[in-house]
Amino acid sequence: MIVWRALSGFFRVISRVFGWKPQVKPGLEGLLPHWTGILERWHTRDPHQLQAAVLEADKLLDEALRILGVSGASAGERLKNGRSSFKSEAGYQAAWEGHKLRNRLAHELGNADVYELSRGLNFYHQAFRELGLTND
Repeated sequence: MIVWRALSGFFRVISRVFGWKPQVKPGLEGLLPHWTGILERWHTRDPHQLQAAVLEADKLLDEALRILGVSGASAGERLKNGRSSFKSEAGYQAAWEGHKLRNRLAHELGNADVYELSRGLNFYHQAFRELGLTND
């Protein structure tokens, strides 16, 4: 975790000095701080933090789809209607896998283990790359 924070700080300094900004699809720039917060939770490897990160990632996915103009009354409906917002079918399926994990965490008793939560966050990461929220 110390190494992650050091690297994160280093890249923040370099990006400020050289004016580098990640390429993000127009309209989604305001979501980057939320993604950064999710990444920070992810790198703690704490099960409670990971579970919170999954729930936050799902909210972020829903907000990204709204910004991109995908219609629907719920996150699930927007995800169903948002297939064309993803660069590939794999990215779309990754979003669904993350969303299914979120639903299980939100609606069933019990917790997922660290591996399953990290895997879910990997799905969200892939989905966010496909949507143009991040390029890392």
